[in-house]
Amino acid sequence: GFHFDSRKQLLEYDDVMNQQRKAVYTLRRRVLGVCVSSRSPFCHPRESGDPGDQNTRGSSLSHIGAEPLSKQKEAQPPHNETIHKLIFDLVERAVVDLAQGAAPSNTPVSEWKLADLHEEVRGLFGVSVDLDTFTGSRDDLMDAVYTALERAYEQRAKQVGEEKLHELERVWYLQAIDHRWREHLQAMEHLREGIHFRGYAQKDPKQEYKREGFHLFQSMMAHIRSGVLEQAFTGEVPPDARERAQHDLAAMQRAAAEATLGARHPAASAAGAAGDTIDAQQLRALFANRSDPSSSPPPDSQQERGLNRYQRRLRKARARKEGKLVR
Repeated sequence: GFHFDSRKQLLEYDDVMNQQRKAVYTLRRRVLGVCVSSRSPFCHPRESGDPGDQNTRGSSLSHIGAEPLSKQKEAQPPHNETIHKLIFDLVERAVVDLAQGAAPSNTPVSEWKLADLHEEVRGLFGVSVDLDTFTGSRDDLMDAVYTALERAYEQRAKQVGEEKLHELERVWYLQAIDHRWREHLQAMEHLREGIHFRGYAQKDPKQEYKREGFHLFQSMMAHIRSGVLEQAFTGEVPPDARERAQHDLAAMQRAAAEATLGARHPAASAAGAAGDTIDAQQLRALFANRSDPSSSPPPDSQQERGLNRYQRRLRKARARKEGKLVR
């Protein structure tokens, strides 16, 4: 009874983190698997009727957390999805959030905080949007800001180089996810350590953990979005940035592949934990049971596997008698 209830509570706490983990790793796999450009030879549209042809605009990071995490599916990136599209999904969400803060619904135009919106856009994107003479609806306001950001992005892509910028964006996106996710894990651990004290205030600790955990998750996603957009629009691009980005991306892809193979094959995971570098040839040999012969059991152990208990007892007694086995 008591131990069952304890295990049940642990599972309920772990389920919260499991849902968040699925959402974050689904996003990470999506960013890792997208095309750098629609002109890439690996980006081909799917055949008609394929689920990947459906419009995925707005389904990236900005919309994770807008619906219950338990209902979110692990969507695979369509073949024609590019990092440019993911970036502008974030731009779209950021513009909507900023516009809602400066021009709330059911608020007269005279009370809109257009100066604050101008400063927030310049602080996040490094782009100045002229809103002094703006007249129109809130949708027109969002369109004006979005169009200005599109023009600024096109100019930056021409200066840096479109392919180079897209490669950097993917690395920046992945680095932001990894950094913020590690911080989020620590915050959730601290929350869990003291959540039981909420019971003294006549509050359900599990419900409080779910509620505050969701707020922390939304905050993490907002920080990821702002960090990626700041880098994409104003990030410094040194001369060797493309080579470094390709190196970092290759390391991330290799780590993801080894983690996947390690989950399916514990032997590979143990080798990675020991600090050994496993190349593709070693992995194939390992998974095909053609690894180093020195790692196989000794002949005596192989023979003992085919003996029953009585035969093994006789074998050990004979070995002790001959002085080959010491108790």
